[in-house]
Amino acid sequence: MTAADGHRLVVERAHVASSHVADDRVVIADGEVLLRVDRLALTSNNVTYAVLGEALRYWQFFPTGDDATGTPPAWGTTTVVASEHGEVAVGERWYGFVPVATHAVVRPGRVDDGGVVDASPHREGLAGAYQRYQRLDADPLHDEATTDLELLHRPLFTTAFLLDDLLADAGAMGAPVRTVVLTSASSKTATALAHLLARRADVVVVGVTSRGNLEAVRELGLHHHVLAYDALADLTTLDGPSVLVDLAGRSDVVAGVHERLGDELVSSLVVGVTHHDATDGAPPPAVGPEPTTFFAPSRASQRARDWGPAELEQRIAEAWRPFVTWVAPRLVVREVDGLAAGAEAWSALVRGDVDPREGVVVLPGA
Repeated sequence: MTAADGHRLVVERAHVASSHVADDRVVIADGEVLLRVDRLALTSNNVTYAVLGEALRYWQFFPTGDDATGTPPAWGTTTVVASEHGEVAVGERWYGFVPVATHAVVRPGRVDDGGVVDASPHREGLAGAYQRYQRLDADPLHDEATTDLELLHRPLFTTAFLLDDLLADAGAMGAPVRTVVLTSASSKTATALAHLLARRADVVVVGVTSRGNLEAVRELGLHHHVLAYDALADLTTLDGPSVLVDLAGRSDVVAGVHERLGDELVSSLVVGVTHHDATDGAPPPAVGPEPTTFFAPSRASQRARDWGPAELEQRIAEAWRPFVTWVAPRLVVREVDGLAAGAEAWSALVRGDVDPREGVVVLPGA
């Protein structure tokens, strides 16, 4: 049995703005692996994980032992520092779902050349997309030169890729989509989706954001129209089917888009809750389709069945390369050392007090 002393971020589930750094004694048993978390990204996506933690079981990945609290998950790179598993060697470097903490414990089930799948009992039944850890030396998307961009954008880009794939699927949408309206247009998921949609000449992309972020979104050059949340009366679409992709989670904005587009709106997809403090349990919009939650792992599982897992990974990698070239000069990466600084970054994200042109990467053990 191997143990290590570390730290983790602990958040109150019912009030995600309340958090603190706690001591963490990590122990591995036979068949388990101890990971040191080297780098992890904090974005508004992590806040979404926390806000939807109960509904989508995100709190179950890294339990604290207290049902009132949880450690938010993030995407990070790790190093195996101890192994009680015969197919995993100390020193291996992995990418995957990690706690906002200095260490993580994984119980490898399926092991292959590309990576491992966690088979820890408390993860049973959770989405498979979050269970796999990629060995970095066999990862088709990984490039050491762009590691931080991968941490900040890769999971969000993957969600965007799967959304773009769904929006291009006329069978799933009921008709070819002509207009896509993105709320929280300054968010990294919305930016990645707008970049993918910009490849299509027959789709109008409308970004909706706060007044403070209007110029930042316009500077991206990806949208046909950029509107503030309080200017939905100016919403312009092409004639024909429209889709709302909601990453803000603001019921008033969703209702406003529904009222403006009416019968043109064929689908209303709930993807994120960057404005988590604006969620108020309001009833569904009175006009248009009922909003439905887009769960990226479900679409990924479907495409893995349709194309095969290797083909899915390859398609994502091919779409990723031009995106990372485009985004690199547009994003300032800010490294923060240690979990105490990481906790401050978490609080800023929860408040929405983060420049969309900035990306935060935490070095938990620094």
